[in-house]
Amino acid sequence: MTTRRTPTQRYASYAIATLLICAALFGLLYNAGSLFVAFQGAFDESPDIAQLPHFFTAFYVMSAICIVCYISIIVASVGLCLGSATCARLLAMLLLFEVLYFFAIGAMWNLPNAGRGIGAATGIANGGLMAQFILLMPIWIPIAFAFLGLYRQNPVFAADGTLTSTPSLGGGEPNDATERRSRAI
Repeated sequence: MTTRRTPTQRYASYAIATLLICAALFGLLYNAGSLFVAFQGAFDESPDIAQLPHFFTAFYVMSAICIVCYISIIVASVGLCLGSATCARLLAMLLLFEVLYFFAIGAMWNLPNAGRGIGAATGIANGGLMAQFILLMPIWIPIAFAFLGLYRQNPVFAADGTLTSTPSLGGGEPNDATERRSRAI
């Protein structure tokens, strides 16, 4: 749902979306480079990689997951620029997913058979996520969205069409002249 936003919300969402798109494009570029090297057979020439169990499976699966995350971030960031509160929630969930995904991969390094291969593939396949993690995006972006009110699906408007911060729920000053008159009676 597209909502009407204040200038502060609008410009902040443009800035955050631009930063997210740049980080996602960096990740896509990184993964494209590592997949290009893998398809050329550079990993096949290394005797160390040949001894690692499940390296290629882990590498391709993790690369695919990262690419889906990057494309989803780009699409949701464009939706955020267009004023979608749903896209703000989706971006926060994607960032949370990336953090959980990273911890899950770290836990899989302890698997008896595939752990060494997964550990080796982690650095190559997930290096594109580092731009987001170095900038601490999974921490501050959801907080910024909440602070700016970008999660709010239905913003509250005053009678003059300006956005108000909280709805009038029977207490406080009414927003509208007719409501004031009805309270006075």
